[in-house]
Amino acid sequence: MKVRPPATYQGGKQRLAEQIVAIVQSEWHRRTYSDFADLCCGSGAVAIAARLDGIPAASIIMIDAGPWGSVWAKVAAGKFSLETLRRIAAAVPKDPEHQAAFIRELLLQPAHIDHAEVFLILQAGSFGGKAIDDAGGKWRGTARGFWRSPKDPKKWTVTMMPCADEVVRRMEVLCELMLGVTAWRGDFLELKDEQGILYIDPPYVGTSGYAGKKTIGFDF
Repeated sequence: MKVRPPATYQGGKQRLAEQIVAIVQSEWHRRTYSDFADLCCGSGAVAIAARLDGIPAASIIMIDAGPWGSVWAKVAAGKFSLETLRRIAAAVPKDPEHQAAFIRELLLQPAHIDHAEVFLILQAGSFGGKAIDDAGGKWRGTARGFWRSPKDPKKWTVTMMPCADEVVRRMEVLCELMLGVTAWRGDFLELKDEQGILYIDPPYVGTSGYAGKKTIGFDF
């Protein structure tokens, strides 16, 4: 069974994750490492691939400064509410033409309410997979709009990637697969004296800002 990240995310590594982990594993077996840290983990594509490739949950660290960090922290601790996610997903209109309006209404809800579960639905409905932010206790983002072809009424744009029910299905698998990893929301520089392999998601110079900050480049 193919295991995917919960929602589409700008800069996600789903297509490259297996290759990244293959490099990690070659280094892992060449030396004796205790941990693999996925810094700026986002949707968790690399950490998920690491678990599928046999790296134990107890050896994986996931850190993200945005809402993804909150999601993985709850999953890791067994506190993510699938029941709440199912309830929110069930409220999403089945007709794609009305989904964008639902996402826009959800963006107006205070960010502390069912934070991690609401975030996944918002991220799935985000325009271009851009990062949904929760600065100042308010959701910030743009819903993917709906468009129907004037020439073919059966053709329309997908307003959620994936659909709400698929977000639920993915999280049902991930809540079991990623249970027991170490995860938190914060600056990856908080990780001190770590002995292991550290993977940092490459910066995206010139793309949309994240968490109210401009994207920057690093020179290592």
